[in-house]
Amino acid sequence: MEKDDVTKIRELVEDLKFAMVTVPVREGDLHSRPMTLQEIDDDNRLWFFIASDSELATQVGQDPRVNAAFASKETWVSVAGRAAVVQDAERIDRYWDSFVEPWFDGRDDPRVALLRIDASSAEYWDTPGGRVTTVLSLVKSVATGEPMTGDHGTVEL
Repeated sequence: MEKDDVTKIRELVEDLKFAMVTVPVREGDLHSRPMTLQEIDDDNRLWFFIASDSELATQVGQDPRVNAAFASKETWVSVAGRAAVVQDAERIDRYWDSFVEPWFDGRDDPRVALLRIDASSAEYWDTPGGRVTTVLSLVKSVATGEPMTGDHGTVEL
């Protein structure tokens, strides 16, 4: 794994901010929920607020395998790893803001916790240049029969 690959993943995830976090449930089914990323730290761990008594917290306790999928009109990132529900008062204080408040009964609500995802791998698809570049690449691909170009990579973290 090259440092540039990890940097690319980190930059893409930080820019996207919103993820669908997927966990396995009953007999192999999958369930996804939207969550807001608070941080991707120096150890490539993703941090989200979570209620400690939520269904997601229970599911992570039963099977910690997760996937966080981030997307925009030009970029997609899929991060696989293992999750844990943690009480980290320092991080909670650092991340707490008015957008978190409505989900809890204040900062001192005992249910306030964090979902930490320890990323093990990530895959991304990016179309630098945005929509215009994507359309031009599609037109070129149709005209020449060559595959579309874009930036894609898989990174073991």
